[in-house]
Amino acid sequence: MADTLLTPEQFLARFDGRMRQLEWTQMRIERVVQDNPWTNPETKGLWAEQISLTTSPTERRRIIMRLATPRWANREAVTAVYLERERMIVETGILHQVDHIVPLVHPLVCGLHCEYNLRVTTAFENQSKSNFFEIS
Repeated sequence: MADTLLTPEQFLARFDGRMRQLEWTQMRIERVVQDNPWTNPETKGLWAEQISLTTSPTERRRIIMRLATPRWANREAVTAVYLERERMIVETGILHQVDHIVPLVHPLVCGLHCEYNLRVTTAFENQSKSNFFEIS
C-alpha cells in the first residue's frame, strides 16, 4: 500500500492540469452568468422592454418560458408532460394544466421550464396556486 501513495510533489505534478481545469470551470461559470439575459444588464433591459411592450398575455408567457428554458432541458420529457395532460383530460373529462412547481415569475425564486419543474394538475388547483411558492 505504501507504493500507491503519492508524495506532495508527485501529487502536484500529476494533478496540476486539473487545478487549471477547476479554474477554467469557475471562469466558464462566471461567463455563463454574464451571458444570461437576466444577469447581463444590456440584454436584461432588452428583454424587459420586449416583455413590457407585449400586449398579449400569451405572447408574454411565451417569452418568459423561452427565457426560463435551460439549454440542457430534455424537450422530449417536457413534451411528454404536456401529452400526459392531454391524456388526463380525455380520460377524466376534467380540464388539466401543466403546473410549474417553482413559479417562473416570483419575487423570491425563479423556476425553470424543464421536466423537473413540471407536473400535471387540475386547472382549478393550478389557477388557485397562481405564483405561490412556499419556502420551507
